[in-house]
Amino acid sequence: MANKVASVVDQFMLVTVAVAAGREDAYRHWHDAHIAEIVTHVDGVLAARRYELATPELPPRAHGTARFAALYELSTAPDAVRASLAAARGAGLVSSPPPGVVTDGLTLFYRAAGECSLT
Repeated sequence: MANKVASVVDQFMLVTVAVAAGREDAYRHWHDAHIAEIVTHVDGVLAARRYELATPELPPRAHGTARFAALYELSTAPDAVRASLAAARGAGLVSSPPPGVVTDGLTLFYRAAGECSLT
C-alpha cells in the first residue's frame, strides 16, 4: 500500500460564485489570472485552486447558485487577509471580474476544528 501524504492548513478561505449563463468561459479566463494575482499580491495566501461543480446534472437550485468555487490556503488570520486583499485591490494589483459575469458570490473563512492523521 502506498503512503498517503496530507497537506493540511489551519485555515482557509472558500469563495463560491454563480456566473451568468453563457459567460462561463469569460469567468474561467478571468479567474485563472485572478488566482495568480491573489497568491502573488495578498499576504497570508499560500496557495489557491479553482473548482467547478462536479455534478452539473443537478438542477441549479438543488445545490444553490454556485457552480464555481475557489479554495485559498491561508497562513494568517482572516482579518489580516481581508486587509491585505483590500490594499491589493486599492493598488490595482488584484482585478475584479468583468461586468455582468458574476451574478452572486459568497466568501467564507474557516479554521481548523479537528484533525485526523493518516500515520
